[in-house]
Amino acid sequence: MASGSYYASIYANKIIANPGSIVGSIGVIMQSFNAEELMRTIGVKTQTVKQGTYKEAGTPTREWTTEERTELERLTKDTYDLFVKDVAEARGLDIGASRTYADAHIFSSQRAKDVGLIDEIGVKITAKAQIAKLANVEKPIWNKKDRLETFLEELSTNSIMKLQSYFYGLKASL
Repeated sequence: MASGSYYASIYANKIIANPGSIVGSIGVIMQSFNAEELMRTIGVKTQTVKQGTYKEAGTPTREWTTEERTELERLTKDTYDLFVKDVAEARGLDIGASRTYADAHIFSSQRAKDVGLIDEIGVKITAKAQIAKLANVEKPIWNKKDRLETFLEELSTNSIMKLQSYFYGLKASL
């Protein structure tokens, strides 16, 4: 859960991350490339009709003007500030200490838990148990079983079948 996917999770009742997860990257980026020289080399010219001073800001067809860069920096700063504010509010974190959990840091799940970005480290079974608990469902029915559940069911089914065939074999020979 990094960047936008982490943002989408912040208002969850509980955030559980897999032990091998990467969490965080609370930051904002806006990139483009400057293909002006390449376009000149191959003979491509742009034609633009626009209304609004900043409508072409961020274009890859030429170098950005100082004013455009300033506008885009203001946009990314505003978006970043909102992201950090929302994370701090949703997770109950000190916005004044945002450099410890935001600033585009990328955390292992343990470090993410230490700084307050997640509540628990667990696997799918852990998350399913928490969902059932939060929803007050005693015997949940899941549409899709996770791999461990499927493996355990297959193992037990195969074991039962082998035991049955063993005992039926004994019965037939008696």
